[in-house]
Amino acid sequence: MDKYNRLRHVQQAFESSIRIRSCDLGKICRVESKNHLVGFLNQIHSKGGEGVIVKNPLMPYHTGRSPHVLKVKKFQDMEGVVTAVNEGKGKYKTMMGSLTLALDDGAVFKSRSCACQRLE
Repeated sequence: MDKYNRLRHVQQAFESSIRIRSCDLGKICRVESKNHLVGFLNQIHSKGGEGVIVKNPLMPYHTGRSPHVLKVKKFQDMEGVVTAVNEGKGKYKTMMGSLTLALDDGAVFKSRSCACQRLE
């Protein structure tokens, strides 16, 4: 069974089973060109999606990170390690206030609502 028939089989099995509200297989399609990919990414982004995953269909499934899978997004982001959970201030004193994050390049950030503030 080729890759696309296997994916259709999985999708049919998923749809016939009990639906999990937070789980969705999403759309599976073949990328025809860079313009096709950009158009599809714009469609996903306009619906609130972060990006799309592009995979070489000839490669077998691989757990973990793979050089054959690419996440395509409209923005750049970084990954970091949470090194502290900081207490809120004022009326938020009993709640989590922010996270302290350490990035691979050695930078340390303290998150604040949707922004990050670099610690000196």
